[in-house]
Amino acid sequence: MSRWLAYFKERFPFPVYVLLCAGYVVSGFALAFRDFNDGQKIRNFVKVPYLMNAAVAFGAIFLFFFLLRMMDEFKDFKKDQVAHPTRPLPRGLFEPIEFQQMIDRLWLGGLLLGSPLVLALAGTPAALFYLLFWFYLWAMYKEFYIGARLQNFPLLYACSHQIILLPISCFAIACFGNEEGYSFSAVLYGVAVLGSFFSYEVGRKLDPKAPLILKTYLTVYGRSLTFFMVVALQGLAATAAYHLEVAPWIYVIEGLAAASALLILFKPEKFKVVEAMVSVSLVAHIWIGLATGDL
Repeated sequence: MSRWLAYFKERFPFPVYVLLCAGYVVSGFALAFRDFNDGQKIRNFVKVPYLMNAAVAFGAIFLFFFLLRMMDEFKDFKKDQVAHPTRPLPRGLFEPIEFQQMIDRLWLGGLLLGSPLVLALAGTPAALFYLLFWFYLWAMYKEFYIGARLQNFPLLYACSHQIILLPISCFAIACFGNEEGYSFSAVLYGVAVLGSFFSYEVGRKLDPKAPLILKTYLTVYGRSLTFFMVVALQGLAATAAYHLEVAPWIYVIEGLAAASALLILFKPEKFKVVEAMVSVSLVAHIWIGLATGDL
């Protein structure tokens, strides 16, 4: 148990993921009931079934992020032996086979126990979205059964691993069971999260001194294209946010994140600033329910 506690502390900071998962729940509730008046929203949220649905949504998404982190750690084991030898797996805190077995058990448990629970408490649409992103998670883990070839193309690799955010966002809304609330709004929410999360994915891999084995966006695509990616992805998130009719402060965050990308062109050693701004943008878009005026 002490080894897993050490792993949580180092590689899965609990407060960060609680913040992300709670954002999905709050935004899911807000968007599911955005056409209801304020009194109806409050009455719905305090009902026991909806509190249970919130717990189901939170638990499923939390387990997804934890399993995703473990899968990434396992897949990056050989890279981390070179680039990050002090991380738990390369330094020997776990044996790779032990780590792999835990991944298999958690994924299978999420399938056999999680899907019936979601079906019983949140309904069929939520269960279908859950199964969609759960099986897609396994495909990501197996690199879509095309081996390491996909990793030779970082942008394509990232695209294939970001699409999963769409069914997760729909799941967060579908958990509250309002069919009118998780159609177009769910797609827009998913696109907003996708744009900001993808931007974060690029922004956290900008160290110009990173080992070549990591194949960061900066080393593979260069400054100009990497700059364009961050700006375009923030623009994608902004477009979805606009159609969700959000408060202006979201656009301020998107603008600052896009503007910070100029550092990629002129001060690449300041990459931490870009990483911080796209991180703020990510949190803001996951919590976008607070900016829609629907709570």
